[in-house]
Amino acid sequence: MANEGIRAAITELHEKLTLKEQEATDLKKAINVLLATIGEGPEFAEFPREENSKRGLQIRPDQFFRKSITAAAFEYLRAKASAASVDELIEVLKRGGCDLGASPLRNVKISLSKNSRVFAEVSSDTFGLWEFYGGIPRTKKGADSPSDSPDSELGSNTTQGV
Repeated sequence: MANEGIRAAITELHEKLTLKEQEATDLKKAINVLLATIGEGPEFAEFPREENSKRGLQIRPDQFFRKSITAAAFEYLRAKASAASVDELIEVLKRGGCDLGASPLRNVKISLSKNSRVFAEVSSDTFGLWEFYGGIPRTKKGADSPSDSPDSELGSNTTQGV
C-alpha cells in the first residue's frame, strides 16, 4: 500500500511539472514577442500548434460563422492569450467557419491593420491584442473619439468582405 502513496505523490509532481513547463513556455513566447517588437528574431524555437489542443483551445466548426474577420480574430487571440501569425489566424478562422473572402491573406492583414487600436502588429505577419502589451497605443492629442473605442470596432457581427 506504500506504493499507492508514492504513485499519488508522483502524479502530483507531474501536475506541478506540467504547470511549470507551461509557465516557462509562456515566458519564452513573451520574450519572442518583445524581441519581434524591436525587430529582432525569436530567441526560442517555434512552438508546436498541438499545444493549443493540450491547453483546451478547441475550435468548433461554427465558432466564427457569420462573424467578421476582426471579431473572429479578436475572439481567437483573446482565448489563445498570445500573438499569432497571419497564417495561423487564416487556418483557425477558416476552421471555425469565418468567411475570409476570395483573398484570405490580404483580407486578414487589412482587417487587423485597420483596427490598430485593438490589434498590435508585432511583426509584418504577426498580430496580438494591445491588451497583452499594456493597453492601447498612444494617439495624437484630440484623436480619440467615441467611435475609436475597441468595442465599437468589434461590434459588427456580420461577415466582412474587404
